[in-house]
Amino acid sequence: MTKTIAPTPTTPQNQPPKKGSFENPAKIRETLVIETISEKWEITVLEYERGDAATKKVLNANMFNDRPESGYEYLLVKVRVKYTEGTGSKYVDSFRVYVDGEGFDRQIIVWPESMKEMEFMKKLLPGGKAEGWLAFIVPKNKEALLAYEILFEPAGFIKIPAR
Repeated sequence: MTKTIAPTPTTPQNQPPKKGSFENPAKIRETLVIETISEKWEITVLEYERGDAATKKVLNANMFNDRPESGYEYLLVKVRVKYTEGTGSKYVDSFRVYVDGEGFDRQIIVWPESMKEMEFMKKLLPGGKAEGWLAFIVPKNKEALLAYEILFEPAGFIKIPAR
């Protein structure tokens, strides 16, 4: 009779999930590194504002900015994106915020003069970076996950506290 012995796994069990994954998102001011087959990106949330103060700031900036429905608020996120490695120029892809598994798209608003908006579809060469604010309308008092998306799929996450 022949016995077969299972090979010993080469990766340790109970290893924490990769930093920036859904299960282990990066934190504010912690750089999220995203690597694909042909490129590498660094995404950092520099600061954020949310709640009544952020909502008031957006609504005071322009009368045509959307007022959030009851139970929702503006989430303003200042992000730095760096295209660290790759070939050729690439667009800064999209961002989406997830709260309790539901995705919320970026809002197009008229920004307060003191805040510079992240340019939509900005193009970078390797070594190039972009920095600016993004706006979202999200449920109040809920933790959020900012996702950097490549081809409309989340490639990494950064946790935004509820307050």
